[in-house]
Amino acid sequence: MSTAVFVMGVSKGLAFLESHFPEVGAILVDSDGEIHMTPGFRERFSWR
Repeated sequence: MSTAVFVMGVSKGLAFLESHFPEVGAILVDSDGEIHMTPGFRERFSWR
């Protein structure tokens, strides 16, 4: 699944995960180094 999400890109990949696998927590880093998270990931982990 990671390859498919990677190929989709950040916006489409996160939307795909949220709509089809809402229980999955994922973090993606784009080409600019920005960090993007699914709501499931954000709820389970904290940054220090």
